[in-house]
Amino acid sequence: MKEGVRILALDESPFKRGDRSVMVVGVIARQDVIEGVLSFYVEKDGTDSTDMIIKRLRGSRFASQIRIVAINGITLAGLNIVDFPRLGKELNVQVIGITRKKPHPRLLKMASNKVKEKRVERSELLDKVTKSVKIKRSMGYYAQYIGPAPEDDTIEKSARFLRLSHLIASGIGYGESKGRV
Repeated sequence: MKEGVRILALDESPFKRGDRSVMVVGVIARQDVIEGVLSFYVEKDGTDSTDMIIKRLRGSRFASQIRIVAINGITLAGLNIVDFPRLGKELNVQVIGITRKKPHPRLLKMASNKVKEKRVERSELLDKVTKSVKIKRSMGYYAQYIGPAPEDDTIEKSARFLRLSHLIASGIGYGESKGRV
């Protein structure tokens, strides 16, 4: 095996209010080498993000190599909450949600409750995830994780690869990249 831990960094493409599904782009990388790109769709404000990540990664040639899944926060496509405990257990990976701003579970819960579709299911999942994640401040980021705390170097690399997945996703969505993670 080549040196370095392989990271799958996931971010969604831009979406509009009326969109039903949103493209998610995943960058597979280790050290400073980009080894691949995955893409798939999830429901906007839905509840299928965990299932789709598992399905897409298991169906890829990278499945056995990924050790870390990094996500911009704990949601994709608006309020489609990623089940960190389940994802980590089923894929045997460390899951890290990385944000620049401090996570506020109470505000996320309030926003989630405004979405009528699958409200109870989303609320229960949000409670499960927010109660199980720990938060670490490192390298200018907040990392939400389950299990052992990720090293600062891991957080920095994950954030760099998240930025790349964000650039690719926004480039696809807008026709050129914009914004930052």
